[in-house]
Amino acid sequence: MEIGSSPMRLGRSPAADVMLEHLSVSRRHAVVATRGEVVVVLDDRSLNGVLVNGERVGEAVLAHGDEIRLGDVAIRFLDIP
Repeated sequence: MEIGSSPMRLGRSPAADVMLEHLSVSRRHAVVATRGEVVVVLDDRSLNGVLVNGERVGEAVLAHGDEIRLGDVAIRFLDIP
């Protein structure tokens, strides 16, 4: 899924842009957004936290190939020009 100028919400809620149906994922788990030339992931007050490459983060700049873990769900960030 392409990340545009609007923030992308990830979570278990049907209102999320990317809905992840897993009990370890909070209804509002994370937000992925662009900030200038970079893409960032932000924890959206989730219960199980957001991990990037195994480190818990509140906010992190993403690089090609990074693993984002939301609860027990892993997502790979790919920066395709």
